[in-house]
Amino acid sequence: EVKIVYKTSAKHWLILLKRLDAERVRAFSDIRAVYQKCGIVSYFFNWVRVVQEQLPLQNGVHAKDVSTILKYQCRTGRPLPLTRDGLAKNPERSPLEILSFEAWKRNCAYMCMEGLTMEVTRSAEKMFFGQQFREGTEYDFALMGSC
Repeated sequence: EVKIVYKTSAKHWLILLKRLDAERVRAFSDIRAVYQKCGIVSYFFNWVRVVQEQLPLQNGVHAKDVSTILKYQCRTGRPLPLTRDGLAKNPERSPLEILSFEAWKRNCAYMCMEGLTMEVTRSAEKMFFGQQFREGTEYDFALMGSC
């Protein structure tokens, strides 16, 4: 059975590293300590394993999505904060990149959704979702047009 080792103290961490059995230990939950001791590559693969243990990944698509997000987080060679505002705490990022991250994250979440998606085609559906719809003459409806 594969388990995640949860670190409790620095002393416990050193004992685990000395007695580490690679066949029994899958990943460490203290990813900051992994980064400080082993570097960005170990951090990346350890984080992938932690996420895979916590989430039920049913096929390769989900694992690929997790890997893409982690690559984005690690692309400068050090872990970056992944928050709602993107990389807001990183002074190297421009305001445009921070703002564009929100759209990228929304798009990533949309593309990762499981389930059936249906195209909105009927006028009633388009009015409900606030989209432009066509009248019987195939022209845009005047009340929904841009002002």
